[in-house]
Amino acid sequence: LRINSLASSKEYAKILQSYLANKKPLTKNQVLKVVTGCYTDDEKIKRVLSMLSFDRISSQQCQCCDSSIIIPDSVTTVSNGAFHSLQNITSIVVGENVSKIGTSDSYSSNPFYEMRSVKEVTFKGTTVPSRGYADIFYSMNNLEKVYVPAEAYEAYVSALGAYVNNGKIVTSDNTDEFVIQDGKLLLYQGEGGEIVIPDTVEVIGTSAFQNCKTITTVTFGSNVTAVGDYAFDGCTGLTSVVFNDKLATIGNYAFRNCTALVGDLTISESVISIGNYAFYNCTGLDGKLTIEGNENGTTIGSYAFSGCTKINSLELQEGVKSIGSYAFSNCNSALYSEYELGKYVGDAE
Repeated sequence: LRINSLASSKEYAKILQSYLANKKPLTKNQVLKVVTGCYTDDEKIKRVLSMLSFDRISSQQCQCCDSSIIIPDSVTTVSNGAFHSLQNITSIVVGENVSKIGTSDSYSSNPFYEMRSVKEVTFKGTTVPSRGYADIFYSMNNLEKVYVPAEAYEAYVSALGAYVNNGKIVTSDNTDEFVIQDGKLLLYQGEGGEIVIPDTVEVIGTSAFQNCKTITTVTFGSNVTAVGDYAFDGCTGLTSVVFNDKLATIGNYAFRNCTALVGDLTISESVISIGNYAFYNCTGLDGKLTIEGNENGTTIGSYAFSGCTKINSLELQEGVKSIGSYAFSNCNSALYSEYELGKYVGDAE
C-alpha cells in the first residue's frame, strides 16, 4: 500500500477503526501517525500494524508525530522526502526489511532531509539499505549514535561511516568494550580515558574510535600494524598517541580533527604510508614533527598535515620518498624553506 497524501488515507482509517472499536474514529492525520509507527506505544495499534502490510512510506504530511518514528518491518521502501523537515523527531528506527531509502541523488530528496533534531538512528536489518542520496544523515548535526546489528557492523561503517557528522556507529547487540574479530578491532564502546589497545589486535578498523570524545590517551599494543580510515577521526579529547615499532600504515582521515593532540609527534621508520588527511587540522600539535621514513620508502598523502598550524619544527628523514598535494598547507610557514616544502602547499611535483 502506498500512502501519498492525507486524502489517500481515508480507506485505511476505516480499516483501523474496525480494530479499535473502543476509540473515537481516527482522523486522517492519526492514520499517518499509525503508519509511521508514532503510536507504537499503544499495544492495540501494535497489533493493527502487524496485521496490515504497508510496504512503502512516502507521505510528506506526518507533521503530528511525537519524538520518534518507527518504520515497521513490513516496509521495504522509504520514498523521497518521506519525512522532509520534521523538526520534533529525535529517534528513528528503520525496520529490518527496509532495502531502499530514497531513489533520487538530490540531497533535498533525501527522505530524512532537514531533520535537525535527530539524535539516534537504529537500523534493524543486517543488509545496508541502498540510498538514492548517499548522505542520509545530511543536516543531522545533533546525531549522537547510529545503532546497527553487530554482524553487519563493518558493512554499515563502510557505507555510512563518512556521513555520521559528530555521531558514532555502534552495535545494538554487543556491549563489549573492545569488539575484536580475527585480530581486527572493529569498535571501541568503553567509557574513554586512557586506552591501551590489546596485544591481540593487529588492525584498528575503519571508524573504530570515530568521535569518541572521552578518550584522552592511546597506547598501541605490540602487534598493531595498521590504522584504518577514520579510526580516530574527531576524537577531540585525545591528547597523546604512543605508536609501536610495527605500525606500517595510517589510513585516510585516521586522526583528523584530533585538536587536543599536543607536543611532539614521531612517525617511526616502520610506517610506509601516511594517508590523505591523516592528521588534518590537528591544531594542538605544538612541538616537533618527525617522520623517520622506511628504508623501502614512506609516502605522505595529500593534506596529511594540513592545518597543523602550531608545529614548530619538522624533521623528514631520508626514507620519505613521496609527499602528496597540499600535505603541509596552512602550517607554520617557517617549515617550508627548510625542506623546500613550498611546492607541497600547492600541487606536488
